[in-house]
Amino acid sequence: MFLIDSLLIDGLKFVLDKLVQVVDAELNDDTVLRERLLDAQMKLELGDLSLEEFNDIEHDVFARLRELRGGHTAPISMTSGDGSVSVEASVSDDVK
Repeated sequence: MFLIDSLLIDGLKFVLDKLVQVVDAELNDDTVLRERLLDAQMKLELGDLSLEEFNDIEHDVFARLRELRGGHTAPISMTSGDGSVSVEASVSDDVK
């Protein structure tokens, strides 16, 4: 009985560890954030998003990118795969 319990617990622990690794990789991958911003830009241009909604998304994305980069304020540059959409931004803490 102890062997079965041990195997079950070890198997569950393995699955949960893998799940944590996948979630961590997803959260720390700026590609997802860049895609979210490009998607919001497209929706704004199509009229599916208001400027206020876009600004909220943009603020959240740039805040998360700053977190991922350890607070560095280096310029962020993004280009879509075919080069038709390009976004460049520089973030400063001197917002008034």
